[in-house]
Amino acid sequence: MLDLIIIGGGIAGLTSAFFAKKQKLNFLLLEASNKLGGSIRTKNINNQIIECGSTGLRAGSVIKEIIKDLSLEILTRNKKANKHFIYYKDSLYSQNQILGFKAYLDLIGKVFFRVKALKEKESIKEFADRVLGQEISEKVISAMINGLYAGDYSILSKSLFPKFLKSNSLIYFKKGLNEFTDSMADFIEHNNIKLNTEVLEIQENNNYFEVITKDLKLEASKIILAVPAYKASKIYVKYLSRLSEIEYLAVINIACEIPYKQAFENYVGFLSSNNSNTELLGLIHSSNLFKVNNKMILNCFLGGHKNPQIIQKTDQEIISIIKTELNKIYNFNEINILNIERWPQAMPQYKINHEDIFKEIILPKGLYLCGNYSKGISIEEVVRLSKEVLLKL
Repeated sequence: MLDLIIIGGGIAGLTSAFFAKKQKLNFLLLEASNKLGGSIRTKNINNQIIECGSTGLRAGSVIKEIIKDLSLEILTRNKKANKHFIYYKDSLYSQNQILGFKAYLDLIGKVFFRVKALKEKESIKEFADRVLGQEISEKVISAMINGLYAGDYSILSKSLFPKFLKSNSLIYFKKGLNEFTDSMADFIEHNNIKLNTEVLEIQENNNYFEVITKDLKLEASKIILAVPAYKASKIYVKYLSRLSEIEYLAVINIACEIPYKQAFENYVGFLSSNNSNTELLGLIHSSNLFKVNNKMILNCFLGGHKNPQIIQKTDQEIISIIKTELNKIYNFNEINILNIERWPQAMPQYKINHEDIFKEIILPKGLYLCGNYSKGISIEEVVRLSKEVLLKL
């Protein structure tokens, strides 16, 4: 019998397996697909490093620990790239034009912790309208939530505020973010990993669990379920059916190359507010942040609550949208689409009743959950939570 079975090979499962290996546990990591990393997906296209899913990694304490253990070389962010924008109605506005953007972020942080206890259940919009005023709420806060969560801030919980206000420095790797996940997989060792192994069900059997796949029946004293909420709810219906209530929104990440223009070399990108006249959730000038490419690369994002049905459009329709938007906003005409990556269930939505779902879930002894749907959506937060869960075993 195994000490531990980890179900799911995304960043949550990989982190759990990494620390299980350090703890010298007898464990197995099961992944339904043929690759590890989940939403971290790097491709080399035309000798350019392209991030097709998550585009950034922030150096939290647990991520730093893993990087040190793996002796990875990190690239630090290009500080010359410092121009952030918000697209509001039909125009780009710099952070200073939008009523002192940084100053208001500081204000949000200070005010939030003073007023948090006044209303237990409140949307981000209600909180921002009440505390910061409608103008800042509409222009700044809706844009930040579109960019970070792809969600409608009028129905998302204000509990997200501390999460997007706390941020560590952005880091990267020469071969892209998959260098991080591939190095973790090498450390875990492939004899502890089974790919193409979809878990169908978990059953309790006295003091241990049975994990059932199409071809295997495995036994373990403990289970870490590190799959998205919609999958977890089906694997263990008896305890986790309420997780099916967590909505996920689709996002498309489109990578494109544009001709070099000096005027744009210090741009970080923009987020679009709810009242903006664009289909884009936001855009990142990826090649400006870390100098791993010799061409100007953008990552553009479509979907989320602004256009949940866009995932059904053809590649040609997506290309047409991107070219139209970039021409309108930046006056770009020469645009080379490098990759279109569709994520049908990309972003879990932390709605106002989110915490109630978890209050009603009582897990059997030995079963643990981790992922981006419970206590934070960023890679940094998921990695931290996954280590915490592993060390509870």
